[in-house]
Amino acid sequence: VTGERVPLLEEARTMTFRDLDRGRAIDLDLRLTALQDVTFGDTKEGTFAVRLRPELRVDGEHAVGTLRSSEGREGKATWGKPARWMHCEGVVGDERLAVTLVDHPRNPRFPTRWHARTYGLVAANPFGLHHFTGSARGEGALPVGTREPVTFRHLFVLRSSPGSTPGPDAATLDAEAKAWAEGS
Repeated sequence: VTGERVPLLEEARTMTFRDLDRGRAIDLDLRLTALQDVTFGDTKEGTFAVRLRPELRVDGEHAVGTLRSSEGREGKATWGKPARWMHCEGVVGDERLAVTLVDHPRNPRFPTRWHARTYGLVAANPFGLHHFTGSARGEGALPVGTREPVTFRHLFVLRSSPGSTPGPDAATLDAEAKAWAEGS
């Protein structure tokens, strides 16, 4: 709604929660129907985001984490780059914790760009082209008309394992992302 309480969008959200071996998955399906023409602005501030605990961060106090993308980029090199998924992990006490965010192939502008920061913010963002690529201001805006809703699908996976056990490799994450996309 606007500041004047005028409705702009209707949201239909389905969240599916699943148990995994040593983890959990949250499948988010978000369908937005415009009640009048709406434009999502060109901004680096994301759409589907998570803030990480200090041990999963790459930089900062208590940071012992890693950040990598499906395209093989790591750390600061992931910021603003397109990727099918983003994976973060670190050791907390005796456990290795991992967080994976996955973009769906039917999402607008797949693979999305990521507002991924080494201080613990990871956000899928199909809108921030000006900031991410240096393109003209507004080029990343996404208009949503009243006739066709826009749908965003994302998968959020949380895992734990013994601290000395390495997290999933890129091939495993690729296979999981592919299986999820094909099943949704």
